[in-house]
Amino acid sequence: MSNKATNFDIILANYQDKLQDISDLPDKLQEEFNRWDYADNLIRHYHSMKDVVPMIMKKFNVSQATAYRDIANAKRFFASINKIDKDYWRYMLSEFCMDNLRLSIAKKDPKAVVLTIKTMYLVLGLDKDDPDMPNWEDIEQHNYNITLPKNLLDALTKLTKAGELNLSLLRPNLPISDIHHEEIQHGQSPGQPQHD
Repeated sequence: MSNKATNFDIILANYQDKLQDISDLPDKLQEEFNRWDYADNLIRHYHSMKDVVPMIMKKFNVSQATAYRDIANAKRFFASINKIDKDYWRYMLSEFCMDNLRLSIAKKDPKAVVLTIKTMYLVLGLDKDDPDMPNWEDIEQHNYNITLPKNLLDALTKLTKAGELNLSLLRPNLPISDIHHEEIQHGQSPGQPQHD
C-alpha cells in the first residue's frame, strides 16, 4: 500500500490550510478542484445526476467516467469541509429547506412555512433526543507517579503483603483505650434518661 498523497488529499490539505485559497496549487489540481466545486454547485441547485454529468463533460471537456468521479469527489470533499462526512445529503437538504423557507415567507404562505420547518426539523434530526454524553477524558484511567521515602514504601509494602491493607501492623504497640459513651435504646433521643 502506498503512502503517497492523492490529489484529493493534496487539494483538501491546501484548501483547509490556506483558508479556501487554492491559488498556489498546480494548474492541474486547481482544475480538478474547480470541477468538484462546479459539480457541488449544480447539485445544490437541484440538478439531478443525469443532468450534472453532461454539464461537467461539456464545460471541462472530460469523459463521462471523469465526470462521475468528480461528482463522487465533490460529495466527499465538501462533506469533509463541512464536518458532515456521514451525511452529505443532510447538509444539502437543510440548504434546500432554507431556500424553500425563504421562498414560502416571501410568498406569505403560512402552510408552506410550517411544512418546511417541520421538514427541516426531521432532516436535521431535531426530533431525536441526544443522550448527554460524558466527557471521556474525565473518566479515563489516570496514572500518577508518587515518589515515597524508602521507609514509608517499605511500611506500605508490609501492610499490603497479605493482599489487604492491615493498618494494625502500622503501629502494633499502640495502647487501646475505651472512651466514655452513652448507650441509646431504640426510640430514645441522646441525653434522655432510660426508662426500665
